[in-house]
Amino acid sequence: MKKTLTAFLLIFSVNIHAEDAMKARWEQRRDYLQDINGRITAGAESPVKVLVTEEIIKTGEFIKLIEKYNSGDNTLRSGNRKFPVHEIEKQVKETSLPVIKAYYVKSLAGDYLSKTATDRIAEQIKLHGKSLTSIDDSVLSGNTLRAAAGEYILETGKKRYDPSMNKKIHSVISAVELKLSKTDYVTNMQDLRSLIIDETVRVMEESSIGEDPLDINILHSTSTWESLCGNGVQQNELITSVKLFASDRKINLPENVDKLKPDEIEKYIFMYRYRQIEPLLVSTPDFSGKGGYNSLSYQIPDLSSLKVLAVEINRYRSQIVRNLNGSEGRLFSSRVENSLNQLTGRFLKSMEKKFESEKKRMERLTSGKKILIYNEEMFKSAWNIFNELKVKITEYSNDSAAFIDSLCLIGKKDPGEYIFTYKKHMDRKAETMAFLGSLIEGSSGCSQSANESVHVAYTRGVQYTVKISRSLQMPVSIPAEVRRGMTVESLQKVKSVNASFRERMKNEILSIQKNFRDYSKNHEEKKKQSEKSDTRLMTRLGQEEMEILISFSKKCSSRYEKMNYSDEAFRQYRDRFTELATALQGNSSDNAALSAVKSGTIISSCPGFDSKTLDAQYSEKVMLREMGLKSLNGAIELYRYYSGKGIKLNVMPPVEEIASVKKKLTAASSVKIVSWDMNEKNYRETDEKAVEYLKQLINKKAWLIKKNETGQTFTFTHPESGVNITVSLPVGWINNNSFRTLPMGGFKRIYISPDRSGEIHIVSLKEDGKNLKEFQEKMNSLMGYKLVQKKWGSVSGRSYLWTISRSDRDKIVQSYMVQCKGYIIVISGISDSGKQNAIHSHLDSIFGSIRV
Repeated sequence: MKKTLTAFLLIFSVNIHAEDAMKARWEQRRDYLQDINGRITAGAESPVKVLVTEEIIKTGEFIKLIEKYNSGDNTLRSGNRKFPVHEIEKQVKETSLPVIKAYYVKSLAGDYLSKTATDRIAEQIKLHGKSLTSIDDSVLSGNTLRAAAGEYILETGKKRYDPSMNKKIHSVISAVELKLSKTDYVTNMQDLRSLIIDETVRVMEESSIGEDPLDINILHSTSTWESLCGNGVQQNELITSVKLFASDRKINLPENVDKLKPDEIEKYIFMYRYRQIEPLLVSTPDFSGKGGYNSLSYQIPDLSSLKVLAVEINRYRSQIVRNLNGSEGRLFSSRVENSLNQLTGRFLKSMEKKFESEKKRMERLTSGKKILIYNEEMFKSAWNIFNELKVKITEYSNDSAAFIDSLCLIGKKDPGEYIFTYKKHMDRKAETMAFLGSLIEGSSGCSQSANESVHVAYTRGVQYTVKISRSLQMPVSIPAEVRRGMTVESLQKVKSVNASFRERMKNEILSIQKNFRDYSKNHEEKKKQSEKSDTRLMTRLGQEEMEILISFSKKCSSRYEKMNYSDEAFRQYRDRFTELATALQGNSSDNAALSAVKSGTIISSCPGFDSKTLDAQYSEKVMLREMGLKSLNGAIELYRYYSGKGIKLNVMPPVEEIASVKKKLTAASSVKIVSWDMNEKNYRETDEKAVEYLKQLINKKAWLIKKNETGQTFTFTHPESGVNITVSLPVGWINNNSFRTLPMGGFKRIYISPDRSGEIHIVSLKEDGKNLKEFQEKMNSLMGYKLVQKKWGSVSGRSYLWTISRSDRDKIVQSYMVQCKGYIIVISGISDSGKQNAIHSHLDSIFGSIRV
């Protein structure tokens, strides 16, 4: 089921088990299709837009069918009729009573376990107790008060059940009769019972137990309240005892001491006692090592560390006082006194050892010597303060033990009276459990309801009751002072009460467990029957769900298959790219390839390749693929889901047909360009790579020197002398149409490498009386070149000068200069340093090809 749920989340993003899940997922499908429709940029006549619009309409119609089914208008059922009033009332009483009981026990037990409910009622009980003179409000606190609130909740639930049940039944009858009073309303028995249960659930969920003001009569009848009232006597004994304790130690108690709790009195008394020793618990100044020449000093122990002892005594005493429950006696207070003595003795002995150790150390150091002890008086003073502290802290510890002892001696209870109260308390607990058990037994009929809220109410009521049973069965210990006064016969009576209580509780719990087992079994059978009876209706809806999804996926795949503009566009691109690459790999230049490299794209030179058309079609294809696959996968998962629920649908296409639809929807147009697959998603990136590839071919042709390979041969004629100069240029180098006649009867022509990164300059000037060296120096000066290297050579009986210079643009300039028939011919190459060798080879070839 986890796999099915995951798939549905991918298809509709709606939990398949959620209430009204079918409607929710189809509403989400409609929203999804409307979003797709809004993203289609083509006009209203676009085939894809028409397809999506039609599907939105069909989805809306199916949602209406779901709503009709969910509304329970019974168009697919039989046995519809009008019901008379007396039959309606009879059916309400029979059908709603188990539901009311289920909700009642859930609410009652839930309030008992709810901290919010018990705190609210406990506060009301506390306010009531403070208003009475018969009970001291100092006992209205802690676990006892919360126990009183819990018992009050259960007792209130028992006493108010009958009137509350009758009121709820009348409310349900009124609501059902109002709905059935419409003249055109007809129904059947099954749907009438469903209506009654729905209205009962509504009535019960709109009400709550325990929100009324405190019922004093019910409170006073509870065992816990009687116990609270009895604690008032104990409070009087407490006040008498602490007054005597304080008087013996000359401690003035506050006027409101009669209203204080034991821990509040303890805090007041010992805060006063602590102030008497606090001034002595000060840090001892450390003067060790501060003496002058030939003097010593004591390391005085820090008396403020004894604050830890005082804190420990306070913590131990306060914890004991807070946890006293009245069962402690003399033996308990003796153990407390012993623990306090051990704690105090351990701390004081440790401090005393530090003083004794320091005295012995100083005696060793001064034995037989006259040495000044710098802080001897301070040490003696600290020793005296410690001895005073030892006395006061010991008294403080003894007073703490005496205070606890005085509390342990109060609150004597009569054994006979205790047994009577104890039995009444246990009987009430057993009666409460019997009441809850009867509600659970009476609500077992809820197993015939298919309403999930009712099922939850019943099961939670049982769970809450089981928790309450554990609380009610908690053993009640007999206070020690009561047990000491009991005879063997009294103790036997208590055992008999406990045995009877355990037996009653055991029987009630076994009965609840049996009712729950029977309910669970009947509920499962009812669920199966309900699912089986509803299979025909679900089959119809499921069949239609499947048909809509499969039909739409096929329409998407069919439309997708017809959108093949990219196939032809890519074919033309591939042909054009092959044509350009072939031309560049041959022996001739191709201006179209150069233009493509310069523009950065080959697409513009493909007449049948329109990017806008391709992008628009691809966008629609993506939508078709997404919608088609979602619908197809949704249909497959729905089929599995319905099959898992035992619903067989007959519209699932064969595996081969499903595979064919998926293949059509996932088909992608592509073409191989060198080692890249150009497709609709990456064609621009692939175009950039293809242009870069052509650029590399051009660069390779421009800079890769091949033997016996020359470009075009050009002849230049001097205008004055008529002397012809012929040179052969490298393959692929471009004339930039810069030929111009120079003053003094010369010319200059510039050629550029195919990748535009290098230049070859051919210059011819009259000698004008200058030799090559003078000419070279003047030319470098005029051009701003910095000479790096030069050498002389000879070719065909003529001397030439070869130089390497660096331009102001950090370019390398190589030049050949030769004098011929009254002219100086200069052939220069300009390039980056990385192409220095290639330009040198080109210049060699050109210089070797000169014919005059």
